Amino acid sequence: MAAVLLGGIDFDGGKGTLGGAIAGVFLLGALQNVMSLQDVSAQSQIVVTGVLLVLSVLGPRVARQVALARARKLTSTA
Repeated sequence: MAAVLLGGIDFDGGKGTLGGAIAGVFLLGALQNVMSLQDVSAQSQIVVTGVLLVLSVLGPRVARQVALARARKLTSTA
């Protein structure tokens, strides 16, 4: 799930591409591989994956809220 969300599939549905989902899977796999090669503990790898999951869910929502706030600001000053 983390890889697909990281690839750009929106948790609310209706957005994202298959290519983005595949890119997310490869990105997360590569990150886990690098962390394993660097002897990062399993617990730390889970934390990193969790942080990426939270950021991939919250990032688009925060960006959407900022865009709405800017649009409201522009329409109220115009």
